[in-house]
Amino acid sequence: MLRVALDPIDDDRARRAAHALASASPEHDLIDAVLAEPVDAGTDETLTLHHRLADLSLPEPAAIARLAEGLAAAVEESRGYEERQAKASVRTAELLRLAVDHHEETGDGPCPVCHTGTLDGAWRQEADQAFRELRELSLSASRASSQVTELARRARQMIAEIELPQGEGVALAQLHDALADLLAVPGAPGELAAHLAARYPLVTHAAELVCDESRAYLRERDTVWQTVAVELRSWSVDARRVPTLKAEQARLKAARQWLRNAAEDIRNARLAPFAAHSQGIWSQLRQESNVELGTMTLQGANTRRKVEFEVSVDGVDNGTALGVMSQGELQALGLATFLPRSCTAESPFRFVVVDDPVQSMDPSKVDALAKVLADLADERQVVVFTHDSRLPDAVRRLEIDAQILEVVRAERSVVTIRPGLDPVTRYLDDAGAVALSRDIPEEVRAPVVAELCRSALEAACHRVVWRVRTAKGECRLDIETDLQKAGKNITLAFALALFDDVNRGGDVLSRINSAYGRRAGDAYQACRRGVHGQWHGDLPDLVRQVRQIAEVLK
Repeated sequence: MLRVALDPIDDDRARRAAHALASASPEHDLIDAVLAEPVDAGTDETLTLHHRLADLSLPEPAAIARLAEGLAAAVEESRGYEERQAKASVRTAELLRLAVDHHEETGDGPCPVCHTGTLDGAWRQEADQAFRELRELSLSASRASSQVTELARRARQMIAEIELPQGEGVALAQLHDALADLLAVPGAPGELAAHLAARYPLVTHAAELVCDESRAYLRERDTVWQTVAVELRSWSVDARRVPTLKAEQARLKAARQWLRNAAEDIRNARLAPFAAHSQGIWSQLRQESNVELGTMTLQGANTRRKVEFEVSVDGVDNGTALGVMSQGELQALGLATFLPRSCTAESPFRFVVVDDPVQSMDPSKVDALAKVLADLADERQVVVFTHDSRLPDAVRRLEIDAQILEVVRAERSVVTIRPGLDPVTRYLDDAGAVALSRDIPEEVRAPVVAELCRSALEAACHRVVWRVRTAKGECRLDIETDLQKAGKNITLAFALALFDDVNRGGDVLSRINSAYGRRAGDAYQACRRGVHGQWHGDLPDLVRQVRQIAEVLK
């Protein structure tokens, strides 16, 4: 680029500099000699002065002209009000106001001043009209006077802010003289308007001459050679460093490659605990899945970095494992990779928020997810949002320490938050409300309360069965099969809960009587028979007895 810029310059220095650049190894000594030749650049003060004069900025002549015209018009308007005796109008308006006040207080009557005129309704209308006209005249006169004062102030401020640099030259001296004449402003606003209109054009004309003179000086000084010489001098300094920089570049490339390799090793080493944690979570969530999760590595660089992990089906990784996985398996795999990274010890956040993690999961994976989240909750707060009731059911069934809240949206999008009750508590609360209701007939309340109490006992028995059998490590499918055999039969549900044997229904009543007392046995019998209308007793007491049985079972 420098050679292209030097070729068209008709200057011996440019030709010698271009020759020095032509060889493969530039002749730096020759370039330095060319650049060292003296150049008549003028003094720094002269250069600075001409730059300031070339960029000299004054108020726009049109703005000054508009200001002078506005000031002259305002002065003329103000004089008109003075000729019409504005001050006398003000006094007259005050007299009228006093007369109106007198009429307001005393009513119709003779004038208290001259005793010849009459102050009545007709006079009052004329006086009000005259008062308004005189007041408007007074306000207009005041506005005109204020406008004259403001425009005069602006005019004096604008010309007072004009600053000119000091220097030599005929044109600059003429500009200073013109500005001095402009600054000699007269005191009267009317004379000031005429002064601006006459003197400011002389200042702008002198300023144009000064700007043209300074720009011509700068063009003559700033020749093409001087511009290229600055670039050539900068290039020469940089070119001398090329051999050293090439050696440094080679070392930096080698160091960069070493750093990349080391960074990759460090990243993979840091990722290893996450990979192990992910594999542990996946081993819990996978259940009967034949998909295996392998090691994780970081691939790529800069903005194209990504995490790659091995996923195989039946021990074979052919790159299609993700394509054959179910939606529930993909969801579980995503959780297995996300949760370890979000729970790292270096994270400043001591909580994890998961949105709807159980979608498309089969029941066994939901139970496993509840256990995984419970493990995470040992070290940080875990918040889960879900529309699926299976997760809170699993939390209750596995007796995981958790706070369950329900978000309910009513009409007009009114949102309330309430504790999420387990089925046993919900049934018993409903039963208690029905038992105490006086709006429902007795013959209706009794079977409804009995049905709700029976449902509560069945839920309590199911909870016991899940707790005991899960602790034994029994298969979920086997547990569900036995519970389905019991169905809605409260006797069979108690047989499973008390004896872990669905065939021992005949021993249930005697066990309840011996273990929990005869009143508990009566409550059990009431729940069996009351749904058919064959029991009549104290409904609130029945709810209390059933609640005690449920608490003991819990």
